[in-house]
Amino acid sequence: MTDDAGTKVALPKVVDSEAAGRLLNQYVTVSGTPERDEKGALVKIHDASVEPAPPLPEGVRAGIPDWVSLEAAAAGFPGPRSRGIADVTEDEAEAFLAAIEL
Repeated sequence: MTDDAGTKVALPKVVDSEAAGRLLNQYVTVSGTPERDEKGALVKIHDASVEPAPPLPEGVRAGIPDWVSLEAAAAGFPGPRSRGIADVTEDEAEAFLAAIEL
């Protein structure tokens, strides 16, 4: 099994492997007994049951976007913006930073 980020997880024994085989190249849910490596990463799922994944909610896309700029990713984050602080001039900001010795 491979997720959208390319992480591979082995399924050494699949319950009803014939039915699971019909789900190749589709989104699925897998349940079973996990096996992790020494770092805690999932490496195998034993006695795996594989079923079609439920449909995604309206407007949600599957997969990972090819590329997102840092500015676009941070657009919704709270905090100061690179264009300064509203109602504070550059001179006022410089004076404040000098006063606190930064």
